[in-house]
Amino acid sequence: MLYRSHYRRHHSSMLESFLVILVLGIFFFLLIQVTHLFVAKMVTEYAAFTVARAENVGFNSDLVNRAGLVAAIPASGEMVNPKILEGVGQGFSQKFGGEVDYIQRFIQGKLYLRYKHFDIFKTSASGGSSTLMKANARFKDYPIDIPVAEIISSQKSIDLSGDATLINHSSFFLE
Repeated sequence: MLYRSHYRRHHSSMLESFLVILVLGIFFFLLIQVTHLFVAKMVTEYAAFTVARAENVGFNSDLVNRAGLVAAIPASGEMVNPKILEGVGQGFSQKFGGEVDYIQRFIQGKLYLRYKHFDIFKTSASGGSSTLMKANARFKDYPIDIPVAEIISSQKSIDLSGDATLINHSSFFLE
């Protein structure tokens, strides 16, 4: 009788431990996803600021767009084009150094560069001659990648938008 009681308690504690670990795992993955979306939102806000600053300085529309894309790289996923150093045995530091070089060449206009989420990223700026420069950066249908998020919501993507407003000082310096 004592043996059966101990045996049942042992299995019930294993079941309880399994359930607690399962709930904590789901909570952990949801926390990671929320943090990822929060960082993507902050990057989008920064990209809008970068677009407003580039437009305020007087860059042409191609450079303004390129500045917004470079600012959005941290939330844009992996590099799609060009394929980065695909040799066997390449370390992280070599890949990172190659990516930094590609980004610098993209800023200069010498290289076509694409990241996974560049296609869903758009920027706009207005107010070139007025006193306020307004800019917007937006990820349309930004993917929610962690499967555990489906427990809370059936939504597969979210729209992220960032806005920035700067005072246009260019008239003081460029005239």
